Amino acid sequence: MDGGDPVLFITHPFVPSPFSGSARSWRFYKYLPRFGWTPWVVSCSANTARVPYPGVYRVPEENPSRRLRFEEYLAGRVQRYLFPVNDAFEWVPYAVSRGSELIERHRIACVISTSPPLAAHYAAAWLAGRYGLRWVADFRDPVLDNPFRKRKWFYPYERWIESGLVQRADAIIANTGDLQAALQRRYPRHAGKISVIWNGFDPEERVRPKPLAERKQRVLAHVGEIYGGRKPSALVACLNRLLDSGRLDPESFRLDLVGESALAPDPAYDRDLASLRARGCLRETRKRMPKPEADALMTEADYLLLLDVNESGRSIQVPAKLFDYICAGRPIVAFSNAGSPASRILEASGADHCCFTPDTPAGELDRELLRFLERGARTSHANDWFWSTFDGCEHVRLVAALLRGGVEQQEAVGCAAGRVGNAVLE
Repeated sequence: MDGGDPVLFITHPFVPSPFSGSARSWRFYKYLPRFGWTPWVVSCSANTARVPYPGVYRVPEENPSRRLRFEEYLAGRVQRYLFPVNDAFEWVPYAVSRGSELIERHRIACVISTSPPLAAHYAAAWLAGRYGLRWVADFRDPVLDNPFRKRKWFYPYERWIESGLVQRADAIIANTGDLQAALQRRYPRHAGKISVIWNGFDPEERVRPKPLAERKQRVLAHVGEIYGGRKPSALVACLNRLLDSGRLDPESFRLDLVGESALAPDPAYDRDLASLRARGCLRETRKRMPKPEADALMTEADYLLLLDVNESGRSIQVPAKLFDYICAGRPIVAFSNAGSPASRILEASGADHCCFTPDTPAGELDRELLRFLERGARTSHANDWFWSTFDGCEHVRLVAALLRGGVEQQEAVGCAAGRVGNAVLE
């Protein structure tokens, strides 16, 4: 690999891993060379095929040294006894070791890291301090006020961790305007170095609509893992009410839940699922799908289901599948909080959708969902604002500017991010 300035990119998930974050990391890797950078990637070798890509190193490698195994053991003890969530701390020694080799071999002067897990930032912070690198830290999730980081006793330590990362990094990327605003409120002295670069789609590999299927039973599909309490309880209860009252024909509708499910037992929800299953109105495929298969299932459905309310009742981030859903060209049934980032994007995008909140009365939910479904299968078309605002290649241009550093580049990114934020937030 040559032709651009070298940059070290530390990312725990990377393609072909199906885990959240790998698509964003792939876009960074793919498009940085177009803007004058050659990325050297350190990613995790666990839970992913060792598919070779130029400049990508997956660690730990087979048969690591005794020193690294010992450092992994120590880091694992720290992870187990001092950290309330799995931040993959035991991976840090391997990332630091490989990162050091790449920095010295290629004379790298910049590093970018992305989380979660926070292990990538820990490794980048150590390397940036040792070698004097410019460091850009990309946050795909918040550290504080994250409902998936549940143990309240750890809150003061998480504040200390987040504060240390924000102070040490030369530039911070948040992936929503809400997260950017929260970080700027907490760290006003560093507000100028906190930018927003949203998630989006790969313009060269985006999901493309297929012709509508000719069938009587129309399909509403959720494609992807259901976790964090994002269960479609309100939806399945609504569908049972519509079926019980005869307003929905069981031969004309089916709910498809495609992907793994990590939900706590819920007798009422389980009964509603069983009822749909008995009527032939539910199909479940409880396994993790490779992205090409998941994309195909999106385009074969008639409607797509977005679940954006977690067990805390909040919508703090934008599910990455939202952008794939809009690209797939199918009407979207969304469950989100009023004014959430996802609901604002849906509204601004021009995509055909209906959105319900946790407070939507049952009668209104039944009536509006039935009206939405009765409009029949159709193609949804997003507007020009969506295609220009969430173009992943353009996002990487902003990342490249942050890596260059300096007031001019920081202001340019801030202006571009501000235009996106204003369009979405107002």
